[in-house]
Amino acid sequence: MRPAPAHRLSLVVAAIAAGALAACSLAPVINFVDHTGQDFQVTIGAHTLHVRALGYDDLRYDTNAHRAVIRQGRCCFTYDIPSWGQFIQSGAVTNPNPVAVQFEADKRLYLLPAGATMPLDVAALGALQVAGFPLSPMLTECDEPAASSAA
Repeated sequence: MRPAPAHRLSLVVAAIAAGALAACSLAPVINFVDHTGQDFQVTIGAHTLHVRALGYDDLRYDTNAHRAVIRQGRCCFTYDIPSWGQFIQSGAVTNPNPVAVQFEADKRLYLLPAGATMPLDVAALGALQVAGFPLSPMLTECDEPAASSAA
């Protein structure tokens, strides 16, 4: 027995709604690009990734976290990061997935054009920045170098 047309329509509407809810529940992505020439590790909330020197990788953005911690060498750099809504409202994102940021030698995070996977010259990045960018670390902590023992 085939369902009545109204019943079929409600099944289609339910399937579309379930798909929309599933799509909305996916965490947004930030693409981190290195322009420091050194590997680094970045953590946002419960998500951590390792970015190779002059490489790039994607990190799921924990929308409940408002801090990013980058560890490079002996130092940790902590950034206040915008909420995902602030990224969108600022015009930094027209399609909210993903946002691309470049980690520079000055330890600031610069916005990149969406989908960028290669480092851009920092001079070219100035025109791409929106209010609040580039992000500067709010806290920098470095481990003391290990004392060498002279024998």
